[in-house]
Order: sequence, then structure tokens, then C-alpha cells
Amino acid sequence: MAKAVFPNPDGTLVDIGGGTGVITAQFAKGFGEIHIVEPSRRKRKHGQKQRPALRFHDARAEKLPFKADAVDCLTAVVSFHHMTDHAAAAREAYRVLRPGGRFVVFEFHPRQGYGRWRSPDMVAGHMHFMEPEQLVAILRDANFRCDGAVEIDEGYIVTATK
Repeated sequence: MAKAVFPNPDGTLVDIGGGTGVITAQFAKGFGEIHIVEPSRRKRKHGQKQRPALRFHDARAEKLPFKADAVDCLTAVVSFHHMTDHAAAAREAYRVLRPGGRFVVFEFHPRQGYGRWRSPDMVAGHMHFMEPEQLVAILRDANFRCDGAVEIDEGYIVTATK
């Protein structure tokens, strides 16, 4: 992830579904501002206590609390499967990113590891694991430039550019 986000000391990174920020703090080093969008009050509270340098927001991917063209890099680390409206989340990511900004998504593969015990099309509560090609198509439909997915370990990374 750290290689994919291209840290910028004057830049802003937003991690969607970043929980307590423990993973974000590792790969986002080098950004001027680091924000976590997390709907869980418990995770935000814990994260604010443990990582006061990060800014936490009570929000969801489908309605981000940022102005248009305001963010340099968005990430979603094993959180895209929790989003209730993937297409709306992709459109919202596109809205808040600056031209040339990157949306980097690391997701579990539905046929490997954690995602394997579920059917690729299964929706369980608010979890929906998808094939890499499905995620790429959603991002392209939101006007992102996207070359495809890179398979790693039990998941894949998709990098999309506005």
C-alpha cells in the first residue's frame, strides 16, 4: 500500500473505513494531513485516543465529508466489501479527489483466504466480496482511469486515477 499511495508532505490522504487508524498510520506516513472516515463510534473513539495526529470523521463512503477536488489520495483497505452502494461510493471518491488523484483499494479476493468461505455474490449483512474485474468496472463507470487489479496474498489491489 505504501508504494501505491505516493506520499506527499503537502497532500491529503483519506482512508475510507479506516477503523482505529492502526493500518492507515503505517502506509500513510509522509502525507501532510491524514483523515479516517469511519462510521463506528467505538473505533473512532479508540483511534482518536491512540492516534491523535489522525483526523477522524463520522461518515460513510457514499457521502464523504470533503469538498470536491480536495483530496490527493483515497484508500479503502479491506473496507470496500462493507459499503452498501459500491457505485455511489466510487462516484463520491471521484468527486472529492483532485485531478490526478489516486483511489487505492485493497480488497479480499472472494475465492481466496477470508473471502473464500463466502460465495463471490453473497451479501451477508453489509459484506459483499467481489471479483477484481467487478471492482475495476465499478471504478471505470465512475470515470476513473484504471488499468486493472494486481493480485497479492489473499486479495488484490486496484489503483484508479481521476
